[in-house]
Amino acid sequence: MARWSEVAKLDDLPPASSLEITHEGRTYALFRVGDRVVGVSGFCPHQGGHLARGAVTGSAVTCPRRGCLRWRFDLITGEGPIAGGPRLERLDVRVEGGSISVAWEGGPFLQDERAET
Repeated sequence: MARWSEVAKLDDLPPASSLEITHEGRTYALFRVGDRVVGVSGFCPHQGGHLARGAVTGSAVTCPRRGCLRWRFDLITGEGPIAGGPRLERLDVRVEGGSISVAWEGGPFLQDERAET
């Protein structure tokens, strides 16, 4: 069974914003995409840019690291710019009563490795 823990308040994450969090020494990024809150690994798999600092357009985040190719990832699917290439790890996130919680059992996973809820 998943171990859920509150990581932020919904008020900490206004619409179209992001928030960097740390859990057990790993960095993650939360994004408010429309009515959803999504959580992903905190660093771009290309050159390690902090994704919470990236520009968000629609449901995509662009790596903020200067000098790289400005990789862009879909926050809903985790897919990156190269078909079959690196994807963002996703977190199982839920919002209840103004609190954002994350399931930590098993850590992050790829979107296609879990059933939609």
